Amino acid sequence: MFISVVIVSKGRPAILAGTLASLEGQTRAPDELLVVVTEDSDLPEGVRERPDLRTLLSAPGIPRQRNHALDHLSAESEVVIFLDDDVELAEDYLRRAEGFLVTHPDVAGFSAVPVLDRAEDGLLARERARTILRGPPLPPPPVRPRLGLYGCNMVARTAPALATRFDERLVLYAYLEDLDFGSRLARWGRTVDYSGARLIHLSTPSGRMGETRLGFAQIMNPVYLWATKRAIPGAECLRLVGLSLGLNVLSLLGVDRRFRITHAATDRRQRLRGNLAALRLLGRGVIDPSAVRDL
Repeated sequence: MFISVVIVSKGRPAILAGTLASLEGQTRAPDELLVVVTEDSDLPEGVRERPDLRTLLSAPGIPRQRNHALDHLSAESEVVIFLDDDVELAEDYLRRAEGFLVTHPDVAGFSAVPVLDRAEDGLLARERARTILRGPPLPPPPVRPRLGLYGCNMVARTAPALATRFDERLVLYAYLEDLDFGSRLARWGRTVDYSGARLIHLSTPSGRMGETRLGFAQIMNPVYLWATKRAIPGAECLRLVGLSLGLNVLSLLGVDRRFRITHAATDRRQRLRGNLAALRLLGRGVIDPSAVRDL
């Protein structure tokens, strides 16, 4: 099975270097590795000289960068794995991902459930993450169906991924682009959670979209996915909008901090401003996720 690994990044060369180092330790190496950045300064020193990977330059935006990678995959590619630039992989991650797809031919795509996600408010050290992953694995829970995929690691069969592609109207940080991609990928087979391939998502906070813009996307993007594309059910749209609004409103009372349900780097008041900006635009009948650029 020919496995392509794609990592997109912007403005985080040191963080990207750690994920590339994690891939170097795999017991089953990728057959091709594509790193898509927006300019040379996004790359760690010496990466362009590595014979085991290709670097590509693209216009910024996660969907654009991932689509650019899809356009440059090897003709031999059978599986494409999209990784965030801030993950740490168990050394057998790729081997287990391959084995799962071989034994589950009805699965079009899956996401491995992170052993830890946003640990220590996104500040967990790489070495600590490696130590955790070297420990004995717990028995994985049963494979579970899921709506969409989880963007920190999305494993997809290449032919369906090429047919599906990413929606470039979901600009910048592209909130919910993984849910959108995975839900449309399901036209070709099941999309599931699989915990046998282990990783830790560090969720390093640097370089993210501004909080007001993220708040705008929290409201606009799920409405766009439901009302314009029917990529998600109406009930899921309501759940996502209600959850974001609810948590951001509760922040005014300090409830989120009291119960530690908010990432330390999160400014929910700014997110609420973005929520309200999106609601005002929706009230005028405009459904446009790319309008986030105007904030």
